[in-house]
This record gives sequence, C-alpha cells and structure tokens, in this order.
Amino acid sequence: MKSGDTMKSYNICILHPNDNVYSETFIRAHIRRLPGHIFELYGGWFPVIQRKTGKKYIKKPFIFIDKGLSQLLNKNIVFFRGKAFREYLIMNKIDAVLAEYGQTGATVESVFKTVNIPLIVHFHGGDAYCTDVLAKYLKQYQQLFTTAKAIIAVSNDMYHQLIHLGAPENKVILNSCSVDMEIFKQTRPDKNPPVFIAVGRFADKKAPHLTIEAFRSVLQSVPEAKLIMIGDGPLFNMCKSLVEKYGMAESVILTGPLSHDNVKEKMQTARAFVQHSVRPANGDSEGTPVVILEASACGLPVISTKHAGIKDAVEDNVTGFLSEEGDVDHMSASMIKIALNPSLAFEMGNAGRIKMMKEYNMPQHIMALFKIIENAITGS
Repeated sequence: MKSGDTMKSYNICILHPNDNVYSETFIRAHIRRLPGHIFELYGGWFPVIQRKTGKKYIKKPFIFIDKGLSQLLNKNIVFFRGKAFREYLIMNKIDAVLAEYGQTGATVESVFKTVNIPLIVHFHGGDAYCTDVLAKYLKQYQQLFTTAKAIIAVSNDMYHQLIHLGAPENKVILNSCSVDMEIFKQTRPDKNPPVFIAVGRFADKKAPHLTIEAFRSVLQSVPEAKLIMIGDGPLFNMCKSLVEKYGMAESVILTGPLSHDNVKEKMQTARAFVQHSVRPANGDSEGTPVVILEASACGLPVISTKHAGIKDAVEDNVTGFLSEEGDVDHMSASMIKIALNPSLAFEMGNAGRIKMMKEYNMPQHIMALFKIIENAITGS
C-alpha cells in the first residue's frame, strides 16, 4: 500500500485441512498476519470446524450422508456441506475465501457457482505434482481453474506446472512463501562448530536417508562433525536403522519433532542447513520449503538440491551449494567445504540473509497476498 492509502477491512475466510500441523508455518502466517477479519475453518478437504468456537457449522449426520454418497457414486458429493457452507458465508458476510491446497479448493469449488464470493486457491507443493493427487483431482482442478478468481503458486516451477495442468495464465500468480526476519535472528556460523541441521518430515520428497548417506562421507574428513535431524514421518525408523547400521549414533542426532522455538534455537548453533529434496516415484514435490527460508534468514548457508522452489531461494555458490537430485557425492563435498571453511560459511550465510530480506521478507509477501485477495473482491 502507498503511504496515505486507507486499507479496507474485509471478512476473509481461510480454509485448511489440518489442525495445528507443526510444519505448516505458512498457513499460520496467513491466518495471523493477513489484514482484515479472519474466519478460520479446518478439518478435512471440506473444512467444517470453526476455529473460534471449535464447533462444526453442520450437524454430523449430514456430513456422513455426503461422504457416503461420494463413496457410493464415486463422485464429490457436497450437497449438505455445500448448503451449510453457503449459509455460513452469507451469515458472516464473507468477502473472499482463501483455500489452502488445491484439494481444498477443488472440494469446495461447486459452492462458488451459487454465491457471489471470490475463491482464491493457494497451491503449496504435492497438490500440484503428486500423481495420485492428479489422478483423483485433475478434472476437479480444471473446473476449479474456471471458477477461482486467482490461483497462487509458490515457485517458478509450480507456476508453469499449474498452467500445464490447465490453469489460465492470467489467473496464476507467483507469490512465494516467506520468512519473518524479526523472529529468525542472524547467527555466526563461522563461530559455530561443524554442526549441520536438517528440519522437516521424514518423507520421500525430502529424502532424509540421502542426507545421512552424504554425511557419512563428511565424517571421514571431519570426524568431529555432527548432524542434527529434526522431525518425524514414515521414513524415521528407516533412517534410525541406517544411522545404527553405519555406527553413527554419536554423530547423528534424531530429535523427533520440536517446537518452532526449539528449531530456532538449534539453528543458532549450526554451521549450515542441509536438505536433499528429490522428486520421488509418486511425482511429489516441494513448493518453496519455508524451513530453507528460515535457515537463510538465520544466516546459515544452505546445502540442498536443484529442486522446485529451492532453486529460486538458494543461489548456488553464493548463498549455499545445490546438487543434482540424488547426487550424494556432490552434497558430501559441499558439506566438507563448509565444515573446513568457517569464513565461507559466514560469507554465504550473510548473502543468504540479505537475499531473504530483499526477496522473501514476510510483510511484503503477506501484503502481496492481501492485494491478490482484494483484487479478486473488487475485480481489479
């Protein structure tokens, strides 16, 4: 907004499927920071639970009828939920709806054919890429692309992917995830020991086992190095077994999930951030991983892969090192460079923080998202 402009306060309804998932910091930021009156609904791809009251806006039997008919007819039946949702939107004088994830937007899409309220859909990652998601939702996505007033992508790769899936180019808007520079304070990686930190779900697309494989070679050159891996997920036990198999239990610390505050504290003690993201067999993909932005904001060099929005957020050989997906040897070599050269860690980390300040600072991205919503309301 320009100085002197008056910001109109809108009633914005934010829909998201999960309740308090620790990794969805981007959704929490939208809820907490978007201007206006925020009405939050969660609970499945057709959210029905009101955050303010903790109660559903529709009675359970009607939800079961919709779901039963959906299974019986193999179609997305939202008759009763749609009727209740329309009434909720009208009663609360909602000006616009922001659906987090493509599946959410696709599931509620039919409601917006009968109400004069704009729907904005925010894609985040696997919702635009996973083969099983696309097999199930592609037809609904194509209807959604017609109905939605705006479709938000979080990386250049995703921008082109959504257009490839059929989204009109004039509706797709690139607005990446962002980071709060006030919360993630700059550390001095050159003053920290050679500790590498990884944060995220132990899932196929983050390939934590490949990070462990890369670190195994690091120990041969830098035996005092440590790897801290924060998070849990389906690959956690496999990674734990791998650490034990290689006899690295003293060097690789698997913490399980930690609070956001604890993650920040751990980042302050690290030399660099590592994440070996890949495109697995099911086609899943990152959007722009927020934790990589947070690490850069802390002044840590990022050692990762040339994957999705990571290529946008990390400038190879400037703010970190990027390997081809699956290239464990290159990742190991990059980690060894940082472990043996503290001044390089500081130089790259400082460049990363400057990049975050200029390109990924949260206030400017929240205001860009607000302008997308406002333009959808006003027809600008």
